[in-house]
Amino acid sequence: MFSRSQIKEIAKEIWESNDEIIELESFCETKLRELYPAITDLQVPEVLDEFLPKIKSLIDKRIASSRDRGIPPNYEFDNRLPNTLRSYSSKCENNYLTRKYRKEIKAAISSMDWKSFEHLCKHILEINRIISASVTQMVKEGGIDFYGLLDMGKYIPTVLFQNVRLRIIGQAKHHSGDEKVGEGEIRKFKTHYSDFQSGKGRGMEALPEWFTEMRTPVIGMLVTNTDFTGDAEKFAEENGIILRDGDQITEDIIHSPRSNEWFHTGKDGNRIFNQQLFLRSFSAI
Repeated sequence: MFSRSQIKEIAKEIWESNDEIIELESFCETKLRELYPAITDLQVPEVLDEFLPKIKSLIDKRIASSRDRGIPPNYEFDNRLPNTLRSYSSKCENNYLTRKYRKEIKAAISSMDWKSFEHLCKHILEINRIISASVTQMVKEGGIDFYGLLDMGKYIPTVLFQNVRLRIIGQAKHHSGDEKVGEGEIRKFKTHYSDFQSGKGRGMEALPEWFTEMRTPVIGMLVTNTDFTGDAEKFAEENGIILRDGDQITEDIIHSPRSNEWFHTGKDGNRIFNQQLFLRSFSAI
């Protein structure tokens, strides 16, 4: 009875809900009666038996995808009540960092100009313990926007990786809407990435001499405030390019050592995200 697109939209609505607890069978029955007012009470159980497993499968995929990308899922299934979803945010130690604030932070990132977003990308590197992180010269649509060093010895403290440093070069793709980064944009970055590995291209001019003269492996990274298409993700994986999307960098910001700068306490004692302070901390750099 439900089309594939309807099932996807309902699963999306469930995933983006702000409810702490969602009883799937009840939610889906309400949707069924809204969309098909003429349905009889006898037909409802039969349709739900076919419809509910498809919704649960899509939710399961979203949970798995979130975990694979290092992001807390919006919901988890209740172990005791298999058709019930519970908000993951209720498990967080800092209860003010709920999905509400994740949405506010993501919206603030979307409102940035491209220069500020490049500085945000630099901060993302620093949060992830990348040393000597910096942005390149301020030229819009440049091939390489930021860079840094990954000190393997700090991640894997063994003699084998002592003094091993990998170079990271990256490009920042900021979109004001919901436009996804496609395969074509990844391919263009791959050209700059390959050129730099060969010791040529615009990156050699944009990056400092000490960085270009190092003889260590290079990692390519592309960061966006939105998302990537399936083809873009496939191409990046095939070519060894690291991708970081809007949800992932939002999670990085939440765990930033500077996060306390961007929240203040309201009269009711609750923590409030201050978008202006957040934006100013990158635009003034």
